Amino acid sequence: MKFAYRTLILLSISAITNNYVEVAAQQSSNPDGQQIAMVSPGAMDPAYLRQGAQQNYQSMNFTGAADLYRRICQTSVANATDFVWLAESLYRTRQYASAAQSFQEGINKGGTTDSVYIRLVESKLAARDMNGAKESCLKALASVKDDAVKKHLSLLLRICSMPLPGPASRDGKSAQFTER
Repeated sequence: MKFAYRTLILLSISAITNNYVEVAAQQSSNPDGQQIAMVSPGAMDPAYLRQGAQQNYQSMNFTGAADLYRRICQTSVANATDFVWLAESLYRTRQYASAAQSFQEGINKGGTTDSVYIRLVESKLAARDMNGAKESCLKALASVKDDAVKKHLSLLLRICSMPLPGPASRDGKSAQFTER
């Protein structure tokens, strides 16, 4: 009788010292031909993931932080702060549209500060979504209480209303620039 070889996947988060998720694969003979997956106890614990994500963020490994925060945000215990940190990590990796979505999810979950609205608008501006930024700015101005945040949002609203600059030409001058 021939035994089928299947992959046994052991997922474990490397201790905080390594700052990355380690996936180890081993071969296992299984007479029933079923695949077996085992997860180490801390691999899916949100507190453990948060700690690793924060260490990644603080060491400027924003891609690693985003990966861990993404895993946290897929759990039922994810809170508004988790989505905001995911968004900040994505923003630092220049994934502006994804950052805006995560900021919005954090706002929707509640419990965020008024300044998160600024980051949402900034993310949409960076993603060149001027209409989305303007819409978010108007909604935020109607709901925020902090005067400094309102002032900042008012400035961002003026920026949202400006036309986007034209594409640069090969000589570095704007396509809209006319030399006389």
